[in-house]
Amino acid sequence: MDVLEEMALIHESYEEFLKRYLDYLEKDLIVSSNGRDRGDEFIVKEGRKFDKVLHVWSNGSVSVHSFIARKYCNHKSEDLVPGDVMKPAGMNAAAAHSRGNIFAKDYTTFAKWFGVKYLIWR
Repeated sequence: MDVLEEMALIHESYEEFLKRYLDYLEKDLIVSSNGRDRGDEFIVKEGRKFDKVLHVWSNGSVSVHSFIARKYCNHKSEDLVPGDVMKPAGMNAAAAHSRGNIFAKDYTTFAKWFGVKYLIWR
């Protein structure tokens, strides 16, 4: 398998797991609302290094839920792999250190509908 085929495969599976991550966040929100759909949604805004996951509230306000690494990169002296999830440091910046990865089997260890956990002990 050459490099281009490998990159295409990573991109395809990345998109699939990103959708799975967003579905998890929406289901977690409904469960925490006692089965009631509040009308909130999670959307993705693509960037050069990171995808930004936005929480669009039912009243129209928007907040950043998390940032997800799109490719292998170095961010604040940490090497990231595709799918690494970071807390937001602000509306346009990811915090240092990965909190989890969208390729994980269980998202409950690092993410809930209201945000990414502050620290993950390794």
